[in-house]
Amino acid sequence: MLWRALGHVGAGFYVDVGAFSPEADSVTHAFYARGWRGVNIEPVPRRLAELAARRDRDVNLGVVASDRDGTARLHIVGDTGLSTVDATIAERHRTKGWAVSAIDVPQRTLTGLLDAHLAPGQPIHFLKIDVEGHETAVVQGLDLTRHRPWVILIEATHPNSPEETARSWEPLLTAAGYRSIYWDGLNRFYLAAEHEELAPAFSAPPNVFDQFVKTDENARAKRLQEQVDGLERLLAAERARNGDLAAQVQQREQTIEALTTELARQAQAAAIALEYATHRSLWETLFFRPSGRPKKMLRRLLFHTSGKPRKAFRRLVVHASGRPRRPFRLWLHSAEYQTLRGAVAVAAAPGVAPHVPAPPHDEPSLSPAAAHLWRRIVARRARQAA
Repeated sequence: MLWRALGHVGAGFYVDVGAFSPEADSVTHAFYARGWRGVNIEPVPRRLAELAARRDRDVNLGVVASDRDGTARLHIVGDTGLSTVDATIAERHRTKGWAVSAIDVPQRTLTGLLDAHLAPGQPIHFLKIDVEGHETAVVQGLDLTRHRPWVILIEATHPNSPEETARSWEPLLTAAGYRSIYWDGLNRFYLAAEHEELAPAFSAPPNVFDQFVKTDENARAKRLQEQVDGLERLLAAERARNGDLAAQVQQREQTIEALTTELARQAQAAAIALEYATHRSLWETLFFRPSGRPKKMLRRLLFHTSGKPRKAFRRLVVHASGRPRRPFRLWLHSAEYQTLRGAVAVAAAPGVAPHVPAPPHDEPSLSPAAAHLWRRIVARRARQAA
């Protein structure tokens, strides 16, 4: 939702109160990766160290934001994002089996922190507050006449509960010229009156027209690359250890090569699926799932329940040669479709398993991660051929 509203801002600025992690469950990670910077407030020492190591453009502060300066008792709840200064909430987590420890940390008002670390006139494009029950004190410590974030989002329920808490701090925002613009069941978004032009961005929940990519789709290609790299390291280590045992090394190399070939095949399939998911046209987005499977309405129109294309529409599904047309390629080659009783037998490209679509010839159409992986595989095969 924030990217939809603010993605047009180049090198923007954020303030994250309760930042937790530079990547996991991070509201700011996507913005930092695109050149933004900001202030992260995170009092848990281990998490602060992670932010300091990975966010060198940001200001990372190990303090508690509150309504007054002083010292706060921070209750650290295991390795979770549930750490809190509220002793009652911490005790509730302890009774549920969480390990809870406590440390004293500095406490400052958010206004004071921003005055100290922001250059004069620095706009705040969004402010995020997630402090496990301490939200009211954070808002009370912010002078919204001096610092005017364009968008404010606040976790608006009790920790691990759907019970809403906005009534305790929302009047402070509305009195300062902010209106509630969006509610996702956990967070409330508020828009400054002077930036009403951003309101259309909050008119609908996230949907296919946002063209987002799930993290697990990118993570799959990364995992495959890590496996290939691991196998290459294993092969080098085996060669060094075995020395003159050429026959033994050769046997193990063959095993590793077979695994590498299989991983390359899987990486190729993952790259094609990822390219399809990220570069498909609008009508493909509307009528096909990210896996390439036609949605139920289109499937019933074009195919019998057995998987056989209806006679009147067969030419829409496959070429006269029997090759699947591009929108149907992923699904017709998939194991799911080929197990259907009336599945069309489709020809596989040379060197590619029948359920894997042919590799793309237009490498620049792949995402950067997938293209890099594909080039590594091609280079390795070239070295082996030489």
